[in-house]
Amino acid sequence: MDVRTFRGADIDSDNYLLISKIRSCISNARKMFRACARKFNSEKLKSPETSSAYREKLNEYLAKHTDNDDINEAWMLLKNAFTQTADTILNRMERVTYKDWFDAECEQATISKNKAYKRMQQSNHTRKAVEEYRTARKEEKRVHKQKKKIFIEHELEELERLRSNNESKSFY
Repeated sequence: MDVRTFRGADIDSDNYLLISKIRSCISNARKMFRACARKFNSEKLKSPETSSAYREKLNEYLAKHTDNDDINEAWMLLKNAFTQTADTILNRMERVTYKDWFDAECEQATISKNKAYKRMQQSNHTRKAVEEYRTARKEEKRVHKQKKKIFIEHELEELERLRSNNESKSFY
């Protein structure tokens, strides 16, 4: 904390002007990290074989556990029946990656920039450390910009090809 008084400041009062800088940190205690629930691959239900297998497995599971009078227990039973059956028959969908342009070279540039930032923080912002960080940051931005540009160009070429072939479903 940095506190200073300015005696000569004219603030039209009989008190002195006081200026302070306060540095505060946000606590990480409330942040709870948990695994995201991945979606089931419901596209498999379009296949008649998979659909019938799912139906049979669900009926089999529900036939084993049907004697519940409590509504909460019945709900948990139904929920577990759906999720366990879907887990065994449908499986989970793979996570979709949105940044297809982000490859190993981009990751290496980011790691290099982060290391330079940590060195700069640890050496109390010396000129050399600040300059190393700036060059690493410029290099990271250059690599990311270049990879993103190439990716967008490929995407546009693919969209142009789909438009020229009148494949409107794949276009969107």
